[in-house]
Amino acid sequence: MTLTVAYTVRNDSTVSTFAYARCLQRHVDFPQFALVRDGQMNRNTNRIFHGLLCSAEFSFHTSRKVVVKTFHSTTQLQHEVAVYARLAHLQGTHIPQLLAVYSEPGDEERGAIVLDDVGNQVGLVDELSYGSLSFRRDALYALMQIHDAGYELRDSANRIPIYNFKGRACFAGFAPAVQVSCARRRNIEPGSLEPSSEHFGCWEIYAMCVSAHVWAPDIFSFYERKAYTSMLSGDMWSLADCAPRPVDPREAIELAYEVAEFYAVQCNLPDLARLACNLRQNGNTERYVEHSVAVARGYKPYLGEFRIFEHLAPHEMRSDYAWPRIDRPNGALPYKLHHIPQLPQPS
Repeated sequence: MTLTVAYTVRNDSTVSTFAYARCLQRHVDFPQFALVRDGQMNRNTNRIFHGLLCSAEFSFHTSRKVVVKTFHSTTQLQHEVAVYARLAHLQGTHIPQLLAVYSEPGDEERGAIVLDDVGNQVGLVDELSYGSLSFRRDALYALMQIHDAGYELRDSANRIPIYNFKGRACFAGFAPAVQVSCARRRNIEPGSLEPSSEHFGCWEIYAMCVSAHVWAPDIFSFYERKAYTSMLSGDMWSLADCAPRPVDPREAIELAYEVAEFYAVQCNLPDLARLACNLRQNGNTERYVEHSVAVARGYKPYLGEFRIFEHLAPHEMRSDYAWPRIDRPNGALPYKLHHIPQLPQPS
């Protein structure tokens, strides 16, 4: 069986052909079909052609958009074919459908695979940070499925090729993929506090969750200074110390409790709510005020570690995570006014 590829460049009527023989693996039978090239791009030593699969008479009524990816090494070819075979249950939904595999015998041992065309690569940051919740859920679910099948893409979160194929997240480009056992050690709970990467276990899925804003931000604005949810522990003095010097210390520590109550409700953390309540009742406020007055707030132990909030990334500047609040009617607490959208569970 052979695959004939016809090249047409702009208005040039010259047509050159080449063929890959000795089919290694065939998923569908399309003899006497040709691929009309309408675009090409290079990735390292491999080439990718976008075109239409149609009859030998170039009848576009039965055409199908496909991609031909050529390889200059049978090792690379066999590796990518093995990945697609392992992910067969995701083909046509979260990865392209593999249609055929070809190799060309000879000194250079070249080969090619034919895939369904899933369109153009989308901007990962735009789609995952500001796209629809359904697409973000779909992308994360697809990546988890790939990991559960035993593969990591081994690429940074902002370089993983991702496509919007008929509204669904689709991954392609498995040259750097490696066969591993996913190391994630905890379930993903949308809206909960962002865990540390060490506690989560799997860096690739962790980075995807961060890009997709699955978790509540672990960074917030405290008097326009950058603060972390890790400060919502112990006596919370470290958070109150972030307040500028003119701020009354009692106001600063009370605002720290309010931040803790907000996160406790939004992220379903009853222990954090109890901590804030106990600190209010056991004299922590008075001790902090006395401490602050004694030192006259003459030092700012944490101020040097914080930047003005306007320099943070846009997703870290959400008003939901900024204190003091400017939208509290009659002193209502912020967690009664705001709600973090929850990602739907995979169907």
